[in-house]
Amino acid sequence: MDLVALAIVGARNAVFILAVSTVAASLFWFWHEITNDLQVRDWIPDPARSPAATVRVAHLSDLHVVGEHYGYRMESGTSGPRGNGRIRRALRKLEAIHSATPLDRVLVTGDITDAGTRAEWLAFFDLVRRSPALRGRVLFVPGNHDVNIVDRTNPGRFEIPSGSGGALRKLRVVLELDAIQGQSVHVVDRRSGEAGPTLYDYLRQGDRPARLRALAERGAWRGRREIARVWDEIFPLIAPATDDGGYGVILLQTNARRYFSLTNAVGIVDRSQLAGLKQILRKVQCRGWLILLHHHLVEYPIRSIPLRERIGVVLIDAPDVLKVIASCQSPVLVLHGHRHRDWIGARGNVVICSAPSVAFGSKSAPDVRAGSFRVHELSVNGDGGVKLFNSERVTVV
Repeated sequence: MDLVALAIVGARNAVFILAVSTVAASLFWFWHEITNDLQVRDWIPDPARSPAATVRVAHLSDLHVVGEHYGYRMESGTSGPRGNGRIRRALRKLEAIHSATPLDRVLVTGDITDAGTRAEWLAFFDLVRRSPALRGRVLFVPGNHDVNIVDRTNPGRFEIPSGSGGALRKLRVVLELDAIQGQSVHVVDRRSGEAGPTLYDYLRQGDRPARLRALAERGAWRGRREIARVWDEIFPLIAPATDDGGYGVILLQTNARRYFSLTNAVGIVDRSQLAGLKQILRKVQCRGWLILLHHHLVEYPIRSIPLRERIGVVLIDAPDVLKVIASCQSPVLVLHGHRHRDWIGARGNVVICSAPSVAFGSKSAPDVRAGSFRVHELSVNGDGGVKLFNSERVTVV
């Protein structure tokens, strides 16, 4: 048998199957998108109708923390801010805002770090530890830069799926989740749909600590399998309402499994996690929900968006995710980042807040070089649901 000829035929068949499956998947999701009869519209504040009692939350995203004092971020080249000075200035502004009118929560929607390195996560933890406004108030979800970036100095490098690099980045995310919010968020019991153990307790069950320690110390195979199991089981996380009239927070993990720079910004909410989201919205007792995720659910209603931004950073099953969220009978507030665009919109009873980048600002802002974040003013409706009444953009130079 001619092995070369066999290899050529196999490669051709693989390319054909990949092409057909890609076209089929594209048509499938396109059909889901165009058959959704709910229109996206810009959200308009109505402060005149704001109730006397509201809740204030800060929404930060895409910090892209670096681990070196003068480190450059991956996407900015030599034109972006060096080091973490802008992030520190943003946190000082946040401290002043909190001192004047206390914040209930500080919500961070991914890309905490620039390449998911240990030094970057330690830098972020140090920022949180030193900030009174952040301690005990931060909830965050991971972004593609936290999970899928292989190497800042060589972003085109391919990573072997069975290697330890991706497992270690996921481990760092999980350990940071545990350190910052481990005792305030819960893993969902998939059988009952109710809130299960706290993340802190879940990570300490059985011999899980020993397996994860072996991954951290030696890249052990058992540890890689364990972090894969943990990663699939813990999301979506929930922070239940602290009182009967309060709101809860759902934290989704939207990073697809990717090992190469051309696709590492693509997102997906897998079927298991989507089923968990359905269970939460149906079974967990709460007056209203805030949902955090990194990737965007809808396209912005603007004239032109680059093709790379439309394809290379997409949440593949966004129509299905939005359909599940919109099935909630009460208004829901969704917060995300990823695209570095400052925009607030609505689709049905779902209000969607797209955050600018603290490090890079907003692509849609007049001054694109200034970083920014938002402070949202919310009310929890007596009949259920979270309503956004006012939002303030805070600029950081």
